[in-house]
Amino acid sequence: PRNIRSNSNSREKLDYVLLRRATAAPACVHHQRMPWKLMRDSTRADLSDHWPVEVTIGSTLEGNCSPHRAEPVTASRTVSAMPAEPGGSLWYRFDTVGTWNIHVSTPGAVVQAFRSVDLSNAIASKTGAGHLFFSVTHGRPVYVRAAALARNDRPTMAMAFHRGTGAAMNDPIHLPTGVTVRTGFWFDFQNPSSPANADEQYFYIRARGSSSGVRQTIRVAAKGGQGDTLRMRVRLLSMAGKELVSTGGFSTAPVLKTKLKKAGGAYLVAVRRDGGQIGHVDVRYDTNLRSIRLLRVRCNVQEDNTGDDHIKLLTTLDRSLSSNPSVLNLGSFDGDQARSLETKIGSKGMVNVVKGVSIGLREIDNDPDDDLGSGTIKAGPLAFEDGKVGRLRFTGDGADYDVYYERVPMP
Repeated sequence: PRNIRSNSNSREKLDYVLLRRATAAPACVHHQRMPWKLMRDSTRADLSDHWPVEVTIGSTLEGNCSPHRAEPVTASRTVSAMPAEPGGSLWYRFDTVGTWNIHVSTPGAVVQAFRSVDLSNAIASKTGAGHLFFSVTHGRPVYVRAAALARNDRPTMAMAFHRGTGAAMNDPIHLPTGVTVRTGFWFDFQNPSSPANADEQYFYIRARGSSSGVRQTIRVAAKGGQGDTLRMRVRLLSMAGKELVSTGGFSTAPVLKTKLKKAGGAYLVAVRRDGGQIGHVDVRYDTNLRSIRLLRVRCNVQEDNTGDDHIKLLTTLDRSLSSNPSVLNLGSFDGDQARSLETKIGSKGMVNVVKGVSIGLREIDNDPDDDLGSGTIKAGPLAFEDGKVGRLRFTGDGADYDVYYERVPMP
């Protein structure tokens, strides 16, 4: 294949898993994925010179054990099923546009939702009993995998699949960040066969909290879809239904833009039509908050000619490095050595910012510290390189260090 390269530093290579069956019985490939962050436990360095592949193979080909055999879900319903074997999976495919809530009742289960174009990185996940939210848009089905938390377990998976209607505050449509959701004012959009004809529809948004204390700005826009023109107004509500801000009068393309008074939290959005107008409506929620995960620092070439480098990391959130940075001593580094940042900064290395993260590296000496350089990971536009690993390079004073990071997709 054209993406097999001779360059040992290339990431554009493939691993293959060849299945040789021990018996004539057909096997089931439960899950294939690319574990992007497979690393050594000690140094947190990559295990391979290219992206690896992980395949979970079962001995029994039965039921919806793989994505290829996923059971379609088109309407709200409950399921109670058991994998064909211990460690096995149950797969479900959601094609119907809308926002879905999966209520998991099995404590020993892990349930994950994946976009059809990426079965490696879950867009939503729940371990144990609780709720899982995701949205399905036109032409972008979602696959859901339910499996036992313990590899040798085979519990009954009890789940309730519910498609939000938006007809009441306690049954809102989930608005994910940066995704346009189409609804309408002549029927209950999420269940078109049930003519609700409500004058107001409700949506649920979840705003992550800022790590820097800078208040985020959110934007909710509504407009007619498929060429329809309606007059509407948009309100932001607390989860208890108290109005916080409104666009005021009715217009054909109302936009609610406000700076949240709290760091984050859950809110309701209400979209009301003017009179008895009917038609499609597109609703979209955006925020200027972005999530960035700092992964690790890697030394390629050390600064000191004799002995190890002793490195400290300087960071500031949403401001320059000259503004009282946080200082983290990372210890000693030799050439070709790495240190994880996921256990040292934020929650698993993740910070939520509006502008970005400023980073500096210093080598600690008896004389003034050697400046190895500085850089900024910009928050960037929504979905900019989401899920991809990036790096900042520091080459000051003859050294060569990399800081690896990723932008985490917003919910």
